[in-house]
Amino acid sequence: MKLVVSGLVAALKDDRDRNKYRLEYQLVRADGLGTWNYVLDDLITGKSYPSVDHHAQKTCQELSQRVSAGSWQAKSLFELSKCLQTVKLDGIELTEKKVQGHMWFKEFTRLRNGTRGHGAPTASEQGRACQSLSNSINRIVSNISLFSHPWMYLTQTLSGKLRITPWNERSELIGELSQDSSTATDNGVYILLDCICKVTLLESNPEGSDFWLLNGGFGENKYEMISHLSNDRLYKSSKPYMRPVEVLPPSETEGMGELDVKNQTHTNIPEPTLNYISRLSLEQEIERELRNLERHFIVTLTGSGGIGKTSTALQVISNLIESCNCPYEVVIWFSARDIDLLISGPKAVKPKGLSIDDFALEFTNLIGPRDITKKGFKPREFLAKHLTGDTEGIGPILFVFDNFETTTSPAEVFNWLDEFTRSPNKVLITSRHREFTGDREVRVSGMTRSEAEKLVTQTAKEAEVEAKLSKGYREELISQSNGHPYVIKLMIGELVRGSSQGRPERIMAAQEEVLLSLFDRSYERLSLAAKRVFLTLCRWNSSVPAIAVEAVILRPVNEWIDVQGAISELVQRFLVYQTYETETDEAELSIPLAARLYGTRKLDVSEWQASIEADVSFLHLWGARKRGYTPELGSRIEGFFNNVAKELANNRLSLKEVQPILEFLTTRVPYASVLMARLVSELYNDSTQEEKYLMKYVEGSEHPKMPARYAWKRIANIRMSRDDYKGELHAHVQSCRYSKVPPPELSNTANKINNILSFDSVKVSREEKQFLIKGVVDALLEIEDELNSTDFSRLAWLQLHLDEKNAARQTVAKGLKLDPDNQHCIGLKQRLSDFH
Repeated sequence: MKLVVSGLVAALKDDRDRNKYRLEYQLVRADGLGTWNYVLDDLITGKSYPSVDHHAQKTCQELSQRVSAGSWQAKSLFELSKCLQTVKLDGIELTEKKVQGHMWFKEFTRLRNGTRGHGAPTASEQGRACQSLSNSINRIVSNISLFSHPWMYLTQTLSGKLRITPWNERSELIGELSQDSSTATDNGVYILLDCICKVTLLESNPEGSDFWLLNGGFGENKYEMISHLSNDRLYKSSKPYMRPVEVLPPSETEGMGELDVKNQTHTNIPEPTLNYISRLSLEQEIERELRNLERHFIVTLTGSGGIGKTSTALQVISNLIESCNCPYEVVIWFSARDIDLLISGPKAVKPKGLSIDDFALEFTNLIGPRDITKKGFKPREFLAKHLTGDTEGIGPILFVFDNFETTTSPAEVFNWLDEFTRSPNKVLITSRHREFTGDREVRVSGMTRSEAEKLVTQTAKEAEVEAKLSKGYREELISQSNGHPYVIKLMIGELVRGSSQGRPERIMAAQEEVLLSLFDRSYERLSLAAKRVFLTLCRWNSSVPAIAVEAVILRPVNEWIDVQGAISELVQRFLVYQTYETETDEAELSIPLAARLYGTRKLDVSEWQASIEADVSFLHLWGARKRGYTPELGSRIEGFFNNVAKELANNRLSLKEVQPILEFLTTRVPYASVLMARLVSELYNDSTQEEKYLMKYVEGSEHPKMPARYAWKRIANIRMSRDDYKGELHAHVQSCRYSKVPPPELSNTANKINNILSFDSVKVSREEKQFLIKGVVDALLEIEDELNSTDFSRLAWLQLHLDEKNAARQTVAKGLKLDPDNQHCIGLKQRLSDFH
């Protein structure tokens, strides 16, 4: 009984009347099966039925329609009636009259209450009743269509893969789900209907070996779930079910119920926000997009909750309508807002519309077409026709969809709008999420400093708390809020309510409902990997290079996750800010104060708490960034290596622990290989490993702090120390193959090459010499005007090694011309005279 009802509730789509929440609200508080019967009736014949997934509606019909005595519904009722009679309870009279399937649940409730609840049947009566009860239950299990759909337990791993434990026959559809990591972000029981639906009123485990159903006991903090297999109990937080189920008031920004004429434009747009603080640059960008009817048919304003998307859109559109050249004849405002962010705190409101059908019906009522009462009139087609511009007598229309992310199916609504919207009409969307950015995205971030200062002054004046705002508190408020207008208003609101002028961070931390309203919806839609990265960043109170986060999380002791994908997801949800270093294009991550405080609450109860603490211990080695200053990545990594070296030297850290992080950095940032080479050399005197990392560095791009030719010189010294003369020769030659090598350095390297080639033990073929030192000769010839007589002697020796005797003679002559007494040139001239 509870499985059927819980499954049908899961099949409910979210609607404006919050029917799904209303029924869940009743069931978690139910202390008897009577409530379950009431909810079932509401699902199969009541006002919730239209919102039930159309696949699950078949089950509703199976339970609500009158069926004959030969049906499985009637047969299961007949067996249940025999059971009732056996335990001396009156059974239902079936005879020839038709019955309804839902009667079984009412009769079962009577059986349960009359035996286990308020009766005492004998053991023999119970034994005889069991066979009839078993037959009755099996008929329902075998025939009700709800159980023919795939039921399963889904576990999403941090790597994004899905582990599926099927509860009934595994179909091809279940197999397809395992390939789609976006199917579900929460572990739990799911039914595959028109879409994948989570059964929130049912708990299980990944093995499917036990399951827990609602069992009443609802209190201020928790409610109970019980396993009828093991008698084990689970307790869930009652917080999600504390909001009232009564009809909520409308939003402050809900569109008007009828069209009004404002300066020749027909619109239902609500009034702009009182005492709105102008955000000139943002407003100009939005207005440019709205005035351009030839491009970008869908424009999206994206930004975090409370950042000012709606208020700015209202102001821009109102100004546009009041202007003498408004390009739109009609402006339609649709609102899906379910929470108003007030200075007194967030308040739940009733959204005006959540689906295409809701918006279509509202549009039809606003326009009032003549044939609206005709049979077969379809509001959805009517809206689609106006989106395409296929209308007579109506000019360009601007359609605004506010709080788009709260629609029942944002992807479906967006694709539908994208399919039908045509010039000269335009769609403007405001959304906390960036999955659907349309043809043009306008990002709404925090206010500029001057805008934030105006907001602080105005809000404090209105609240009559100007005297409480010290200069220091103003500075800290603007800085820590990141210019977030709602956070600023809320902090000032706390002063109104008598809070002392404590740190804004402490005041904000106490605003649990605010944090939930701003971030809960975005957080719950994250993948597990994104949640893992988000909580790690929340534990670290400073900006940090993205590469540092990757390095610590991708340690072998952690489960592998796509960190880059997770970061991208967090940026799309505006839970994390991302900036880029100009030189390296590496990302720097920071997290807004309010988001960090929200995440800290989540971290306190997270299963990842221990592993995140371990990760953050390594992030500490990167050092905290000073506010307003972001050093370049090379300096950050150098500081990290220095701190690691100190920990290793003091035996507070082992190389085994930190080496995976260091190795990861060397794969992403070439300069890290230089630092790694220095670390293994200084701490472990390991020249072999030092050479390995230096070679890795010269294979990549060089860093200003370490020109590649210097790395080659160090490699040459390492090879010389182990008498690898050919390897040393190769390193010296490589150090000369870079531009802007100073002449003295080039000359000294040539001298070292000549010395190596003079050793009898070093056997280098003519072909090898040609390959190795021809480039050095050419490099010296290019700077011939800057050479002295000794430099010319060294060049001549290289030419002699290449068997270029005539060239060597000419080079010696140039050297002697500069200094006739140069002993190197004199000696080489004498040697060359011996050759004919």
